[in-house]
Amino acid sequence: MQRRPARLLAVVSLAALVAVSCSSDGGQPDDGGTETSTSSVGESDGHDQPGGECVDTTATAEDPQAGEIVAAAEQVMEDNSLKAVLLRVERGGEEIVTAGLGQSLDGVPATPDMRFWNGATMFTYLGTVMLLLHDEGVVDIDAPIDQYLPDAPNGDQITPAMLLSSMSGYTDFERMEDWLDQLYADPFRAFTTEELEAYVFPEPLLFVPGTNVAYSHLNFRLAGQVIEQATGQPLAEVLRERFLDPLGMDETISLDDAAIPQPLLHTFSDERGVYEETTGWSPAWGVPEGGAMITTVCDVVVGGAAVGSGELISDEAFDRMLNPGTVGVGERTEECPACIPMTEELHLGMGITVAGDWIVQTPLFTGIAGIQAYLPSEDLSIAVTNTYAQGGDVDVNGSTQVFQALAELLAPEARTPDF
Repeated sequence: MQRRPARLLAVVSLAALVAVSCSSDGGQPDDGGTETSTSSVGESDGHDQPGGECVDTTATAEDPQAGEIVAAAEQVMEDNSLKAVLLRVERGGEEIVTAGLGQSLDGVPATPDMRFWNGATMFTYLGTVMLLLHDEGVVDIDAPIDQYLPDAPNGDQITPAMLLSSMSGYTDFERMEDWLDQLYADPFRAFTTEELEAYVFPEPLLFVPGTNVAYSHLNFRLAGQVIEQATGQPLAEVLRERFLDPLGMDETISLDDAAIPQPLLHTFSDERGVYEETTGWSPAWGVPEGGAMITTVCDVVVGGAAVGSGELISDEAFDRMLNPGTVGVGERTEECPACIPMTEELHLGMGITVAGDWIVQTPLFTGIAGIQAYLPSEDLSIAVTNTYAQGGDVDVNGSTQVFQALAELLAPEARTPDF
């Protein structure tokens, strides 16, 4: 069987960043496995019904650009064989348009209230919460992680800020052939933290911590553990109390299995050599335990605006989020061919990517892709999620392509890197 390499769930696509200084894309199978769920399917908590406000407004939107936005998205869908696109655009906290385009399943229209795994989008929430705890004196983002994770190799040299900005030096299990074999042999398997650490911890660091940039999925899982150790609470509870509830993101829920409540967006991929449904593939790797989240496109746009504006954290913490020391750092070496040159125009922050004038996150994994994008200068928030029709290129984030078309339409003067 000819197999594609698994894609990164991550902040950005490292290969694209290495090759093109103004390129960003991301993805991988999402991680959720053994986390504590803040809501269980079947409980009377209100989450088993679709959100009342996340409805298609293509026929009723009053903004004159609403129709242009939908038309641009439909054109990208046609050009790139996308099966479904969900999108929402807000300016100044006011909706411009919300749309569900294409089909979730053949004969089943895609609707904006459909739920999906948000993947690396939660890294933006993780970074914000870490910085919020830093503001409160609960976590020191510049202190060694060995005080929280004594078994982490080189924990006396690595800080929470390095974990969240990909500067730890840890290698990435996603690049290991043995791990890929196990993933594709059983895509429903839930990898534990201990199993993933067993791949990474025996390997030498790719560089001295803080001196280079290389993506590792384990970084974010360890960051989640730091938060749990510092607060004494499960990560899912911390994210709910510190981020989701204050923003009213009721449709974003941490789950401990792949039983997404209806309505759900079905996903498809041919990465194992055959076009197949991937909706039920395990999300138990790639994000921290407690961080596998289902969401809606309406919640994503709210979270993106909160992260991108820094409304929950201090100005000092927000500055650290945007540049934790990555700008001007990053060089590919013999020891680290996957290291990423960082520029002011395009660089990793803490759980986010600064891409031109935009603050973004671009998940891509197991047949679903997305983008959460915020333009501070115009208080413009865009959320897009897409799935793939047969023949669509699941290695290319279709949502970033939709975003490019919308950014050109809505903010033509803003710097937008070529994804």
